[in-house]
Amino acid sequence: MKFEDLTTKLNKMSPADRNGFIAELKKECICHECPTYNTCTQKSKELLFCILGKSMCPIDEKICRCPQDCSVHQKYDMKLSFYCLRGKEIERRDELYTIKI
Repeated sequence: MKFEDLTTKLNKMSPADRNGFIAELKKECICHECPTYNTCTQKSKELLFCILGKSMCPIDEKICRCPQDCSVHQKYDMKLSFYCLRGKEIERRDELYTIKI
């Protein structure tokens, strides 16, 4: 499933169904194994930054494992990284198409 299909699916779900689906995706999430994940994010139990958005905690950018190791990232054909620091995929997709001079 492509990321665009995922967002369409999530938008069509009831809040309860969406929360259940998100809970299932969190089970696949590898954020807690990432070198960038820290004590603050662990205490607040933040996960699934690619869909839920950036952390409320201060983050030191280290290594992002999403592109190579995360099944959620791969399953939904996501393109970006460092979601915990920079925000969720849907808000950042235009970065892929911005020409930098």
